[in-house]
Amino acid sequence: MTDFRDAFAQGQAAFRDAERARSEIDALLFQFTEQVNEASGGLLLVRREKRPGPDSRTGIFLTADGLQRRTLGSTYDALTVGRSDGVETDRVELCRFDLAETSYPVTLQYARTEERCHDREALEEGLKRMLANPTTGGLLARLLDRPRAA
Repeated sequence: MTDFRDAFAQGQAAFRDAERARSEIDALLFQFTEQVNEASGGLLLVRREKRPGPDSRTGIFLTADGLQRRTLGSTYDALTVGRSDGVETDRVELCRFDLAETSYPVTLQYARTEERCHDREALEEGLKRMLANPTTGGLLARLLDRPRAA
């Protein structure tokens, strides 16, 4: 007779490991967001958000709660940045941000670059390289160069 107890225990341990890794990643992203905000003099805010995929459609749909804007189709996670001072700007995508089922590796896709980060240290270095990239620098400079809100 097959014994599934070991597989069950392995699944529980894998879940706990993935949750710990997700918490570690969330803490690092909080630190990243805070430091980008500080480096920009408080003008830029980074967020992790769902973005519509290439096959998605956005429209106005009638729901039980009334008319609502909805996106149908695939989505992906991204780190985006926008102004924090009320200047009307669209949020700019810094990178696609994809977590594996086990949390690591995290894949960053930006400026024709793809990085697979297998642990916290690699993710820290990947985020640093993204900020130091000239394409990313240009995106941030354009946001910073807009006049401040009155």
